[in-house]
Amino acid sequence: MNKKILSPPWYSLNRRLQCTIGNNPHITVSNLKQLSPSCYETDMFIDDYPTAVATRFILPEKYMLGNITMILNIYYYDSLVSSQHNYKYTPEEVCSLFTTALKDNGFFQYVICLNKPFLGIYSVIVIINKAVVQFFNDDISDFYLNTNEIASNSFNLVCIHKFPEDVNVHFNTENDRCMK
Repeated sequence: MNKKILSPPWYSLNRRLQCTIGNNPHITVSNLKQLSPSCYETDMFIDDYPTAVATRFILPEKYMLGNITMILNIYYYDSLVSSQHNYKYTPEEVCSLFTTALKDNGFFQYVICLNKPFLGIYSVIVIINKAVVQFFNDDISDFYLNTNEIASNSFNLVCIHKFPEDVNVHFNTENDRCMK
């Protein structure tokens, strides 16, 4: 009997990046490349410089999935975009990063910047359309081998949540009753 092998989480993460961050006419996300048994890599090519820089700052350079590392390289055309993840951001700067990185993304609506800290923590809330992200995945899937996730949850899984200087990022679904 043939034993079915399910997609590992790093393949799901790559597909999730393709369907969320890659839902932008300026961004192309490559397929996953295996560098070693415990290290994979995916490349993101962006043809708009401000979007490339902002996207580098809102996404981790590496994702750790158990003992597997997935490296995310972001390029502006052929130039690798470096990051400054240790830079201390104000809430306004974090809002600006997410707005710039996601402005042409089909799922993105707007960002709410809460400038008053709650228990010493500032919050940035990224509002995403009411939508479902669907991608092939034989691990957790429907009848047609697709994973279906709420778009805001998918963004929550791929983006950075905590920035230095106590700024936390939350993703939420657009609600007609919410005030802008």
